Amino acid sequence: MTTDKKIAIQEQGQSRVTLTPTDSKPPSLVRVDSDEDGEDALQCPNPVGTSSPNILDTRAKIRIVWEKIWPRFKQLLASYVKFMNTAINQDKGIKFLQYTLWLVSKAYSKDSHQRSELNKVSLELSFVRYATRLLLFPTALEATFNNSWTTPSKSHPRIFQSLGSIMAWSMAYYYPTEHAAYLHWKAPKLMRATDRSGNRWSAWSCRAWAAFIVADLAKGALQWREIRQEQRILKQEEGEDQVSTEAQSASTASLRQVQLQISRNALFLLPAVQWALPNWDTDPWLSPDLINFLLWLESVVCLYQASV
Repeated sequence: MTTDKKIAIQEQGQSRVTLTPTDSKPPSLVRVDSDEDGEDALQCPNPVGTSSPNILDTRAKIRIVWEKIWPRFKQLLASYVKFMNTAINQDKGIKFLQYTLWLVSKAYSKDSHQRSELNKVSLELSFVRYATRLLLFPTALEATFNNSWTTPSKSHPRIFQSLGSIMAWSMAYYYPTEHAAYLHWKAPKLMRATDRSGNRWSAWSCRAWAAFIVADLAKGALQWREIRQEQRILKQEEGEDQVSTEAQSASTASLRQVQLQISRNALFLLPAVQWALPNWDTDPWLSPDLINFLLWLESVVCLYQASV
């Protein structure tokens, strides 16, 4: 082969590869030997229309990841449905959404319509929770008669019975006064409400709520002490290495629930005291942002407590 012929082949090598209109760039070319005359030729290692090994590897990886994610997603969905099957857990979910919307609204400027709309939805969710409590007064009334809110105790049975009675009676007072506040806010003409009548009823309901929180905190502290004492006795009787895993797990789970309930009540206490003040709406003791942040934290702890 002459030198001129070789140069011509090299200059025209690109024309021997056919490209479709959808190709964004020419495929890589490799030099191979021709079977006809031994001349060098340029060929595409992956002809147009076939999948490259890289694409096949990517598809395989996506399939593997999907096969791992899909069962977990179905399990998560089943857990969510199971959790939301009870009205009390639905209220916990709405409460978390209510205060999360408030928290998200803080990302926008004070006068923005986004903050205003998010706070509006958050307030509506608050009233939804007021409405769901309209039917709960009989539960507190029943507890005052049957002591059904009294937690069993080996060390302090009388104290626990007294605390249970305080909690029941405080809620028996809380629900009617909260219902009155709700109706004064939502049906002012029907209730012949004044400017602050709904807020005054709300303050009375929060005084009862604060009494409930204090009683529940006292009960939690005694429960914590009692569980710790039972754990020490169990270790002394059976030996630290001989305590059964089942008994240990049950005791640990009980203690965790008590600790979480104490945490929730501690987060509730300041908002309850704030709203129990007679002038909580005109001269607040604490800033609304602090109150809402404490209640958002409580909603997180509440969801975690219900899931463990």
